[in-house]
Order: sequence, then C-alpha cells, then structure tokens
Amino acid sequence: CPTCPPLLRKLAEPIPVAHHMHSRLLCGLSGRVMDEHDPPYVLPNGNVYSYQALTAMAAGRDGLVTDPKTMQEFLIADARKAFIS
Repeated sequence: CPTCPPLLRKLAEPIPVAHHMHSRLLCGLSGRVMDEHDPPYVLPNGNVYSYQALTAMAAGRDGLVTDPKTMQEFLIADARKAFIS
C-alpha cells in the first residue's frame, strides 16, 4: 500500500479516500468493459482481452489473433475464458 509507511500516511491524511465498491475490467483491444456479455479470455501468454475483440480480430484470419503487446500470434481456439471471483 503506498500510504502505509508512517511518513506517507501523514502526507495522505488530508486527501479524500476513493472507495470503489465494484471493479471493472477494460479490454486493451477494444477499450470496452469485459463482463458476462463480453467475457475476458486469456491468451496462452497470459494476456487478457475481451471475447468480442478477439473474435473480431480472428475473423477472416483463419482464427488467428495477434497479441498487440507482444506481437505473438495464437489461434483463438487456444484462448481460455477467465473466471473472476
């Protein structure tokens, strides 16, 4: 925690606390929220993108997707659905 050390805690006291009850996952390809309607999928290299973004990329490419972070190519069939708890 960045404000746990005593010196930093003292500096952070006047700053209002941001309390988030829910988190949202955003797809790095589409920028859209990943949820039950567009679930997150994990590529074999561990990077996560939305199912709709991956299927759009794979269309017309014989099921091939390119991870924009690493430029590695994978078959969309090798991606696995992520379950967030």
